[in-house]
Amino acid sequence: MNCFFSPMGINDWRFYVGVREEFLANSRNEYLVPVRKTIVGILLTVGLFSGLLLITNFINKYFYNEHKKVLEEKASKDLLTDLSNKTATEYLIKDYIETHPDSQGLLFVLDVDNFKKINDTQGHAFGDEVLRKLGTRLRGECRITDIVGRTGGDEFIIFMKDIKEESIFIKEAQRLHRFFGDFQVGEYVKYSPAASIGVAVYPRDGRTFEELYKAADSALYSVKRNGKNGVAFYETKMNVKME
Repeated sequence: MNCFFSPMGINDWRFYVGVREEFLANSRNEYLVPVRKTIVGILLTVGLFSGLLLITNFINKYFYNEHKKVLEEKASKDLLTDLSNKTATEYLIKDYIETHPDSQGLLFVLDVDNFKKINDTQGHAFGDEVLRKLGTRLRGECRITDIVGRTGGDEFIIFMKDIKEESIFIKEAQRLHRFFGDFQVGEYVKYSPAASIGVAVYPRDGRTFEELYKAADSALYSVKRNGKNGVAFYETKMNVKME
């Protein structure tokens, strides 16, 4: 026979107490009173145990879900910069594109120029510090709604959402380039890294992440072929003169 005990609420408590009182009141045999007390006590104990078990299961499930959230968040972060990693960055951009087919956006792909030289001359620890501070500053330069990620090595991606006017395209590219002119790393030896930046416009240059990335990456390499430290837009190859 299968038995199921539900958590004991106030009505259950009254029921058990009522059973106990009725049991004792109706009994004329004083020798059966201890036995009846024991039976009622067992019923109360089982009810309390069932409630305790339910509470324990609830607490365990809560902490499991919280731990799962922490692990998922860590899995989506770049360990060095705390920005979104490559997988998370691509996912966030793809999700935005799928849910906002009629909006405009800018995809920036940027490489730190001559980063290998930084590692070779200043050491990998200093190179890591450059990337770490660069990630922090880039996140601060962008709106909270924009997507900022480190996708590997010295490559970063920024996706600016909901850019309503085309006149803003060049302004944002210029602002990002000027950012590197003001950026310095190092307590004793000051270092100002430069960057090559390629830009693609959504949806003009592509309606999928893959198309946009290919376009921005192509623009990026046009900058590198022309001496690095600059910005180029895909398609029109607008090599913007920076102030």
